[in-house]
Amino acid sequence: TLDESVDQGEDGCCSECGVEISTLGRARFCYMTRRHYCRKCHLNESFVITERVLSEWDLRPYRVCRKAFESLTRAYEEPGYSIEKDLSSVATARASRSLAAVRKCRIRISMMREYLSACPNFPSSRCTPEERLSAVNIGRNHLIDDADTVSMRDLIECEGGEGGELVRFLNDIMAGGEKHIMHTCV
Repeated sequence: TLDESVDQGEDGCCSECGVEISTLGRARFCYMTRRHYCRKCHLNESFVITERVLSEWDLRPYRVCRKAFESLTRAYEEPGYSIEKDLSSVATARASRSLAAVRKCRIRISMMREYLSACPNFPSSRCTPEERLSAVNIGRNHLIDDADTVSMRDLIECEGGEGGELVRFLNDIMAGGEKHIMHTCV
């Protein structure tokens, strides 16, 4: 287990600024770097740690140092992870129901987007090309460009049985696409 009870870093100094920790009081442990920091370099902020999600499907936030927090928040919405390649077998097994539900929605939205971009009713339909594509434009297009690429935000939003908040989001997009196809395109 991770040990945060140690009063100071290995050499008694903050791992970032090098100040002697014993002169500033109790050191703070960063669960991402697994090192100790002074109170200036570790503000007791918490965030979900990428490595823990990918290796164990551990979606709990942990206390991290200031630089780790900045790095994690910067990368939060970047679609830089492959479900197939980056998730461990443990994480995949723990999240299998959620990931399956998300994948099903992503494939369906992708098919809707393909249909709308080549709508057989156009140009006699009542919508413009922009309206057709905006019906499934979700602002997070990596979710429909392929069924494998995700951001850390996407993975965290999968939490909860059948895909959690992410599936609800994707279902809303599907409902908009279906409404557009059934009522506007015809």
